[in-house]
Amino acid sequence: MRIHSFAWLDPNAAWLIFVAGLLLIYWEMCRPGLAVPGAVGCVCVIAAFARLMPVRPDAALCFAAAWIAMAAGAWWWNAAAGIAGAVLLTAAALAASVRWWIAVPTSALLAAATVILGSGAVRGYFAKRVM
Repeated sequence: MRIHSFAWLDPNAAWLIFVAGLLLIYWEMCRPGLAVPGAVGCVCVIAAFARLMPVRPDAALCFAAAWIAMAAGAWWWNAAAGIAGAVLLTAAALAASVRWWIAVPTSALLAAATVILGSGAVRGYFAKRVM
């Protein structure tokens, strides 16, 4: 039995909704207290996943590998891991039938935001640690 897959939604629009949802979740994590950006971001991500992931299962694998690479880039502030994450994220988008001229800039933006915000969080964590 298949849950509604949002087949009416264009993959390009779904990808843009997905990226906007992740950026809203980042905003909620940076400025906690407002529940609206996090809730709207979660709805956007779930709706986009419902449209993008049933297309090709290898897109989900590329997506998971991209987040692992970008998390590594955030933890060690490694630009190579961030670039690898952007490439894998672009591959996941292209595997989900998103056009390249939408996938490349949004993947680069999302990878840069993940590495920059994640590295700031790691630096803040170590600055607050008491020896």
